[in-house]
Amino acid sequence: MKRRGYILLEALIALFLIASLSAVLYPFAAEAVRAVDLMAKRSRIAGEGLYAMDFMTEQLRNALKRGTASSISGDTYSYEAYNQSGEEKTYRFFLNQEKLKLDVYGMTTEPVTGTTSGKEEYALTCEEGPLFVKNGEGALVISFSILHRPSGEMMDFRTSLLSYADFYRKGQRYE
Repeated sequence: MKRRGYILLEALIALFLIASLSAVLYPFAAEAVRAVDLMAKRSRIAGEGLYAMDFMTEQLRNALKRGTASSISGDTYSYEAYNQSGEEKTYRFFLNQEKLKLDVYGMTTEPVTGTTSGKEEYALTCEEGPLFVKNGEGALVISFSILHRPSGEMMDFRTSLLSYADFYRKGQRYE
């Protein structure tokens, strides 16, 4: 009985076919890895931006009183609101070192985006104009961009808000 085995030519053909298949599939695999990486960056940018926007709009909608005099200076928005014990205090949202921060009546400053120190990988920027713009007696417009520094990927965020007191016309007679 003869033993059957592989000859060198068969092994080389198998190796060639595997190498050819790998060479054909490599670009698709590399593109899939790049797409997953890009989706992760965009997801993080969207998460940071939506969190910052949601936090600011919720704080401002609930806190602002009707006809409140607020102060806008560049990328800083100061407003009067009641704290937990019912006292009226000054709060301030401002842009500092590519981070959005909240100054809680001059006692503590907390970052809304980013970390407490250092350079940010995901930076909050205002390239289109100031962070806060007040439209006369109307709504407050908030606009900013989140930039991923290493890749240059950027996403813009913009909203307009009206305080609940102004929306429901608190203190004014319903007719």
